[in-house]
Amino acid sequence: MNGVAVPVDLEGHLRQIVNFPDTSASAGGTEGVDSILAPIFLDVIEHNAGPEFTEQLEAFTAEKVAEIEVMCNSNHQEFVGAVEKLLKARQGAAGLRLQMVDLNNELQKSGNALTLVMREHLQSQTTIQNIDEAIETLQKCLRVLGLSNRIHELIQRKKGYAALRALDELQNVHLNEIIQFDFAEVIRQSIPATRQLLQDSVMRDLKGWLLSIRENSKLVGEMAFRHIEKKREEWASLSEMDPILSNAGFNSALQRVFDEQDEFDPLQNDMLSINFQPLYEAIHIYTSLGKAEELRDTYDADRRKQMDLLIPSSLNVDEHAIELQNLLANIAGFAIIERATSIKVQTFRSASEVESLWDVMCARVIDLITDTVAKIVDSKLLLSVKDTLALFMQTVQRYDFQIIQIERYMLSLFRAYSDVLRRRFSSEFNQIIQDDNYMPMTVPSAQEFEVLRSVSLLPLEDVSNSFPQTLPFSQLYPSCCTNIRNFVNEYYMFSFVNMQSQHDVDELLRKSLDELLVANVNQPLSLRLDSKNLAQIVQILINLEYLENACKALEELLVQSRSSHHASMLKLSATSEFGNNRKMAEKRIFELVNSKIDDFLEIADYDWLSSAKNSHPSAYLQDVVAFLTTVVRTALQNLPQNIKTFVYFDALDHLATSLKNLILSAKRLTENAIANFDLDVRYLEDLVQNLGDASVANADTFLELRQSVNLLKNETSVEDYLQIQPRMRHYNRISAQDAVSLFEKLLSNSSAYSLNAQQRERRRLLENAITTLRSQRLK
Repeated sequence: MNGVAVPVDLEGHLRQIVNFPDTSASAGGTEGVDSILAPIFLDVIEHNAGPEFTEQLEAFTAEKVAEIEVMCNSNHQEFVGAVEKLLKARQGAAGLRLQMVDLNNELQKSGNALTLVMREHLQSQTTIQNIDEAIETLQKCLRVLGLSNRIHELIQRKKGYAALRALDELQNVHLNEIIQFDFAEVIRQSIPATRQLLQDSVMRDLKGWLLSIRENSKLVGEMAFRHIEKKREEWASLSEMDPILSNAGFNSALQRVFDEQDEFDPLQNDMLSINFQPLYEAIHIYTSLGKAEELRDTYDADRRKQMDLLIPSSLNVDEHAIELQNLLANIAGFAIIERATSIKVQTFRSASEVESLWDVMCARVIDLITDTVAKIVDSKLLLSVKDTLALFMQTVQRYDFQIIQIERYMLSLFRAYSDVLRRRFSSEFNQIIQDDNYMPMTVPSAQEFEVLRSVSLLPLEDVSNSFPQTLPFSQLYPSCCTNIRNFVNEYYMFSFVNMQSQHDVDELLRKSLDELLVANVNQPLSLRLDSKNLAQIVQILINLEYLENACKALEELLVQSRSSHHASMLKLSATSEFGNNRKMAEKRIFELVNSKIDDFLEIADYDWLSSAKNSHPSAYLQDVVAFLTTVVRTALQNLPQNIKTFVYFDALDHLATSLKNLILSAKRLTENAIANFDLDVRYLEDLVQNLGDASVANADTFLELRQSVNLLKNETSVEDYLQIQPRMRHYNRISAQDAVSLFEKLLSNSSAYSLNAQQRERRRLLENAITTLRSQRLK
């Protein structure tokens, strides 16, 4: 056989042949040779070691022959036997040699055929291996093509997760196995485009999801509103049953404890189900593509655009504020979805980003509502705005949104509401002032009296069962009380339990009430004090007194309805304004009465040189007394007794001063004139005593007049006035100047030449007294 020689264990083969038993005597000698020696010869032939094997066999034979000769020399017989055996062996060897030659020839023939078969086999094996490799490569190519097609199918079927995993597998595993093919390179180059296709598909899904949540924002907000309204009703019922709970407001810590088991989710319920899967998928895909930041920026920009579209440029508030309610429901839903997003994917949408967007949205909504509210003049519409905003605040507060901006705006809205109320009630108060007849009010029946009692801020005393009844005040007072009650009630209709700035509310109420009462009640009444109608002025004074006391009662009511530490803040300046105006009314009454007295005094015609004594008081003085009596009994009838007393005091004091000025203005006085004046003074003194008013009776209104008359009448008045003790006892109200004036009138009454001795002595005393008093006054 041709081929490379391989070492053969020839010595082993020789030993095996030597030890081979004699096959001539065995039954199956040939078969034994074939079964034992054939493998040896086949091994020698296969390894092309025939010559070497023959040489070694011959050498072995020679060696054995030599050994045999030696043995034969020592033992001929045995040698002969050995020779015979050797000959036999030689014969067997020769036969074997022939057999080996034949076998070798046969093996050569068989080997050639086998070589051809082996070559064909090897060639077949190579072909099969090539076919297998081709099949495997083809399968890999088909796998790549199939995976590529599957990726596109997954993208079309919105299976982003699977498409991304398949794309990674294609790029990192399968393409590397067939990268030597051109089409594989084409597929590899198309991977970025496929990624972009996947990214675009995911973004389209995300855009669609964003559109869906935008469309569902209003529904989310409305459902949250309805849930909060239900919870408010439940809390109101609980608060009514338990006084302890009544001190805790809605959304307070205590109220939230009661709602711990509340599992309502505005995003997942019977009416709505918002699936965040598109967002999760987009986040996963973009993160895997290394574009998470780009997705965050895109998402934030889209949400801000949606916020811009959410808030209109203008807003119309109708009777029920439906448009505002829809807007706030949209905003609440938008905010709730944002909060849910930040909770579900904290690394994608942080709480600070949501809060920032919320602050911007609140500011824009507040600006929009502010512009709208500025045009509203109906308090009911403002209440609708308030109620809607209050529900909105309580709803978003449940989702941990800050409502500080809205609370501040609520105070501004409250101020706008207060201005609207003030303007409306200002008009109503003005109408009340104009429509009042300034006459005591008449109540025709007990029922109307009870109605009057219910609206009055002051307790009204029970009246007799006989009607009609006349009350001190005019219709102005109960009308003002009704308006004040309505104003306060409507004022507090705006307040709600979560309003934080109660102090500001109370202060606004105080200012508004003050402005209304001062500007629209007190000031118009003060302008009417210029009237010369005494009855009207008296009625205004009575009304002012009732209004002043009503303000005090109103202060107490407001303090009771608010916390004690706000008590000092609820003092109404209108109380003092009404008091000041009441004093002006009193002064005006005094002025009118005194003016009338002056009118009577203008017709007073005293004859200071009269030669006769009057038997009756002066006519003008009788008219004055008749006037005072009539005025007190008619125009001043409803005035409190203390004011009547002051009217008397002031009128009589004014009369006394006027009379004193009359007598001081005279140039000369006769004894009869002094007697007539004395009669008038006694008439007034009697009047005071007969008035039945102890305060007036005990007063010294006409004391100065009395002392002046006595100074003129008494013979010893000059000496008494110059002495301290008599002067302080009898003439302490007469000043030195007035005394000089009176003495001068007595001195100029007659000529010194026509007087008798006694009269001259009196004249001398008068002259000395005048000189003394003047010198004292100069000192």
